[in-house]
Amino acid sequence: MLSWLLGAWFLVRPPEGVPRRAYVASGLCVGVGLLFSPKALFAIASLGGALLLLRLKGQVQAPAWRDIAAFGLMTLAPFACILLLMWSRDEEWAALLVQYAFLYNFAYPERLSGFKVIYPLVLDAPVFWVSAGFGALLAVRQWRRAQSEQERRRMVILGVSTVGAALAQFVFIPAPYPQSVLPLIAFLAILGAEWGRWISGQVAIISIGGGRRSGLAACLVVAIMGGSFHALTSIVEKMRPFTRTNSEYVNWLKSFLQLTAKSDAILAGEPKYIFRPQASFYGFLAIGLLQEIRSGKIKYDIPERCADRGCPVVILDRRLLEVGPWVKGFVQENYAPSSIKGVYLRQDVADRGMSAPDR
Repeated sequence: MLSWLLGAWFLVRPPEGVPRRAYVASGLCVGVGLLFSPKALFAIASLGGALLLLRLKGQVQAPAWRDIAAFGLMTLAPFACILLLMWSRDEEWAALLVQYAFLYNFAYPERLSGFKVIYPLVLDAPVFWVSAGFGALLAVRQWRRAQSEQERRRMVILGVSTVGAALAQFVFIPAPYPQSVLPLIAFLAILGAEWGRWISGQVAIISIGGGRRSGLAACLVVAIMGGSFHALTSIVEKMRPFTRTNSEYVNWLKSFLQLTAKSDAILAGEPKYIFRPQASFYGFLAIGLLQEIRSGKIKYDIPERCADRGCPVVILDRRLLEVGPWVKGFVQENYAPSSIKGVYLRQDVADRGMSAPDR
């Protein structure tokens, strides 16, 4: 999200034209973001699409093809450096990185699930979404009536980025996490700010005239303030920032660390432990592993290796149970329940009471 916003800022900041160094800086920002998450591809596509749209529209301050090429090259430069470094160490590493981080990620079957994240946000803060909707309409109006090239460029980049963030959230990102909606929220907040600025100007004009229009302006301001207060109270009530703690998890983690040794590999579906080797892939890498097993590229001997000396501890959580119905039976057959709910120890470990103490 930060790389996307910063990349857009470099493209809309200059008041008179955009120097080539701004295109380079914008591309470098989203390129660095790609090193942290493949979701940065949506930022690259949105900003690149906005530049192409400005170029095809033939604006006076439209980016030159060299500027667009500089932006595109810089978006790929950081990731290309990482691939080159990995390839110099092992030729297969670069291909595996692209395969696991991008192909398996976007091949995840669950689609169109982003609405599940948006729905509670709409209920908690309807004033935000109403403001963003009016702000989007106002942005279209301002783009059509804009007198300066800078204003049109700003509206095109903001509009295309908002649409790109929406498509990413609702269509392309499989099984999005709640934080995946942050880029869309950020651009909608900018649109809502545009509407708020327009309202403040209209209220100032109407208030001078007095009469009924002044009363309507006052009612509008009160409605916005009331909606903002409702959003704040709803979020505070749900998040409980002043009373909510993670003491339960901390106590669980202390007991878990006392029960296991640093050398114990843990088989679990979710990363609910730290300072321990992980015997399973996390998230989308697990999907890739299953696909490789089905294709025959990887031998399926996970139960045998887990029951052997390689994995003495299993956390039987929701995600691990989703792998298949055989998991629970396998764990109960080869592992014994510990004093911690949901944590199972290999039979030889359970027979001696616990693993080596944590150091």
